[in-house]
Amino acid sequence: MKNGIDIRSEIKKCIQEAGYTLRGFSKASGIFESHLSMVLNNYLMRPLGMTHLDRINQTLGKPEGCFYDLYVDECFISGKPHRSRVKPFMLRCAELGKQKEINQVLSRMMDDLDKLPLVFEIAEEIYAGGNPQGAVPFYECVAENERHQHDENLAISQYRLFRTALGKDNDANLKAVIRFEPYRNRVPENYQLDGLLQMINVYFNLGMWKEVEFFSEELCNLSETLYRLDLHKRLKSKKYEPLQTERHLVVYYGYSFLMPSVSLENQGKYQKALDLIANYADLSWFENLGEVGEKEVAKFTMWAEANRYTLHLLLGNAEILPSYTSFLKDKHIQEILPGLITIVDAANKHQISIDDVLLEFSDEIQLLKDREYLRSEYYEERFNLSRCSDLCYQLALYYFYKKSNDTAINNVLKSMEMAIIIKQRDVVRCISLFEEHRIYATSKQQILYESMLKEVRELGENSQDSRDFFGVGG
Repeated sequence: MKNGIDIRSEIKKCIQEAGYTLRGFSKASGIFESHLSMVLNNYLMRPLGMTHLDRINQTLGKPEGCFYDLYVDECFISGKPHRSRVKPFMLRCAELGKQKEINQVLSRMMDDLDKLPLVFEIAEEIYAGGNPQGAVPFYECVAENERHQHDENLAISQYRLFRTALGKDNDANLKAVIRFEPYRNRVPENYQLDGLLQMINVYFNLGMWKEVEFFSEELCNLSETLYRLDLHKRLKSKKYEPLQTERHLVVYYGYSFLMPSVSLENQGKYQKALDLIANYADLSWFENLGEVGEKEVAKFTMWAEANRYTLHLLLGNAEILPSYTSFLKDKHIQEILPGLITIVDAANKHQISIDDVLLEFSDEIQLLKDREYLRSEYYEERFNLSRCSDLCYQLALYYFYKKSNDTAINNVLKSMEMAIIIKQRDVVRCISLFEEHRIYATSKQQILYESMLKEVRELGENSQDSRDFFGVGG
């Protein structure tokens, strides 16, 4: 009970130093004098609640949470965690980022594992309040201490940790997926849908195509089952409540065909990818779409049209290039980017002349090469920076084939610059391509190249594992 006494001694000292009498402080804080006296002088009869602690703190003009390090014992006055003090204290600590106090309370609570449901309850309230990072220590506590592996709270905690961990670091994302994967079928069905969708996205960004196809099939089966169940419930139950998911159910079904199609495209299996498009090109048959669902269906229809153009072009059907160009011209620049990559890639594969196309999109290409634009809000994402680097690399290959060596080398250097920004392994292919054509580089281009090469070396030296950056090793 040392801190239980200390916090009261500290508060009384602060009240005196501020020049208050007990009566004066009662009036200033709005706490009854008798209540204040009992709280400060007889804690066994009247424990100090969070509401009064914060009011005392505010009246004294102290920084928020300044007494919190002394309040931990207050949660365990009877020797066990007291819900009425633990929960509001933990909620405030999460709000203020008081990690030390959170860890102290959670550590002591785990002397009694029957308190894990309370920890989960607090985590869910923090998460629902819009502070997912603040909930992480509580979900971690459940994940580390729950002994029943099929407990739903454990599965949901793993799901929340998975979703919170996802970010721009592909390696960290993969670790998060591997950790969550065994729990994906143990969470409620709405979380299963969202979990599978996020897993597929991670595997897609890592180019792990077998995993994309495997989990896409799982998503397809689940979304189709839930769709049929939803229709049945609508017909049979007057008190029907739809499944609460982040996205409309049609999104999960559509993605379950879109993602393996794009996966096959990335593996060069263009005809197989083309065959899958019909499965998501027209999803208007989905019942109960509503306004949101109809908008999602329209997106899939647009993606199907774009992907058909892409695949026909990659198969060498150059005659569709004019109509594909017209299709892209009306799109937002973020949608033009993958289209341009496809066009240049197909040109390189099938020796198609695309000079007219590159001229038509010259303004867009110039904008995509602008470093400041690439660092703007949208293009800060690793995936899009990677695609911009890929476009420049494909342009370099095209211009080398066309014997426009100066333009080609400028594109190699631009691709390398972008790859360095995001520490992407593809920087190695830029180095290889430049060295292969170094003889054509001007002195200015060689100086720029050597400067970037030095930056690559420094990044490799400063990296925990330089093999990750250079794309070699395990």
